[in-house]
Amino acid sequence: MNPAVAETTASHCTGNENTVFTCNLNNKKVVSLCSTKKASNDSGYLQFRFGEIGKIQLFIPKSKSGIPKLSLLYTNDKFLEINKVAIINEPFTYAIESYRQLKKTNKDGYPTTKSSDALNVTDSRKTVWEGNITYSSNCSKLGSKINAVTIAKLTGIKVEKVLY
Repeated sequence: MNPAVAETTASHCTGNENTVFTCNLNNKKVVSLCSTKKASNDSGYLQFRFGEIGKIQLFIPKSKSGIPKLSLLYTNDKFLEINKVAIINEPFTYAIESYRQLKKTNKDGYPTTKSSDALNVTDSRKTVWEGNITYSSNCSKLGSKINAVTIAKLTGIKVEKVLY
């Protein structure tokens, strides 16, 4: 994590854990991914934490062992980089997404997505048309992006690299 960001961003991770990602959401809640140096189902852990500092509402997995079911996506070109980490805890999926704008317009002159980090929660029991997004919030400040490739190395889970 960027040291300048760490000073201004609250985290649910403790001093003896790695802060894989953390951000203060616009509603004063914090989302953090905390881990040991190596994390797998056999040793160490990667844990998703959500809630106010000092009042965590959700831990996935519930105990500090193993890793949650994850889906990792990474894509980039010379205009935009996208990292997405989805923590699947049926029926909900907690997707942390980082967009990094590398150029303001693409090769066709259209604007690219601005840099941002967000948490989007979807409910698999509903379709998009029924409004499957149950929670969505951007991070209040742009910090260090979530990095799907780094999480893949940490956990051994394959990252899906999308080319476009």
